[in-house]
Amino acid sequence: MKDINKVLKGFVSKNILVLGDIMLDHYIWGRVERISPEAPVPVLDVQKEELRLGGAANVALNLRALGAQVYLCGVIGMDEAGSKIKELLAENKIKSSALIEDKKRTTTRKTRIGAVNQQIVRIDHEVRQEISTSLEAKLIKELTRLIPQIDAIIIEDYNKGLLTKNVIESTIELALKHKKLITVDPKQKNFFLYKQVDVFKPNYSEMQKNLGLIFETEAEFDKQAKLLKQKMKCKNLVIKRGEKGLVI
Repeated sequence: MKDINKVLKGFVSKNILVLGDIMLDHYIWGRVERISPEAPVPVLDVQKEELRLGGAANVALNLRALGAQVYLCGVIGMDEAGSKIKELLAENKIKSSALIEDKKRTTTRKTRIGAVNQQIVRIDHEVRQEISTSLEAKLIKELTRLIPQIDAIIIEDYNKGLLTKNVIESTIELALKHKKLITVDPKQKNFFLYKQVDVFKPNYSEMQKNLGLIFETEAEFDKQAKLLKQKMKCKNLVIKRGEKGLVI
């Protein structure tokens, strides 16, 4: 516990940059007691509605809860969801000077509708195509300004188009140049671009998909994990395995 407390207290003095796909999580919870006369679907009587920071913004929120000073870098739209994200960032004292607004892009918003603690449906509003070269240039300019000032970088990739080849390679190059700790939570696209980072953290399924393999035994998984670590030239490989925990 002493070691854990020491690590947790250490966050208070750290400046951390979170780079990634920013989302607004919208939750609608209610009670279902009847079926609609218009179609055979349940009628939800809404009892509670919440808006929360999602995606990379949720990671930034968790870091703030640990006491770190957090800078969030990403792209949002000039819309109602984007305005709400800025409001929530300000409430939680997350620095948003590197947040870029684009009137041509929709802010990712995920609406989850549920009853009796069970999700019924999820509605996604999002754009998944890669950001434009002009947005890339603005983003890299902000990263060039911020990276010398911070202690560590966390990249959160949800395949929403922010993390292009150019953005990924420029970020890693800047981190290595300024000797900054860099960790990555990847998705399937651009998986193998995240080389030479301090921590690379895929999940078990993403690892299999990107390697084009199905692990039939623990020995095969262990062998492929070691080969992946060598290929990525990362200092630490952390693989999420659901109910089985983590393999480091």
